Amino acid sequence: MIVKMTEQSEEKINKKRVCCSIGYCILGGLIIYFRFDNMFYLKANIDTYNLDRLGWCLASSCLGFSFLAFQLICNPKSPFPEYIYYYPVILLIISALVFSACHLFEASSGFVFYYLSFALCVILSVLVDSFWKFITSIIEQKLKK
Repeated sequence: MIVKMTEQSEEKINKKRVCCSIGYCILGGLIIYFRFDNMFYLKANIDTYNLDRLGWCLASSCLGFSFLAFQLICNPKSPFPEYIYYYPVILLIISALVFSACHLFEASSGFVFYYLSFALCVILSVLVDSFWKFITSIIEQKLKK
């Protein structure tokens, strides 16, 4: 059986969105590259703030957001100023929440931290546009109880 391919109208790729996607991916990679030696350790140190692990969460969020930004490259709307001012703040908030939540429990503050935090940061950063709806729904449920 031969299937005839029909010409579909191709959507125009927004080069600014491509650059932003690549930029966020490079930012995440650079954080990991420059802090690699200090970032990975088995036990969380009680005497420090473990900010290198926060860097891991931020890098994971940047990588996840770059996937989302890449999915939206055909959107004709300009990504600026949201990709410069709004999303970095939200990604930092997501990273801080995941970082602190993973360090709450001793079981997740060891080496499991890296697997758990990477997955959570990537998932939450891909779902960044529905992040505030998720947070407010949790707060509303807690207030109702």
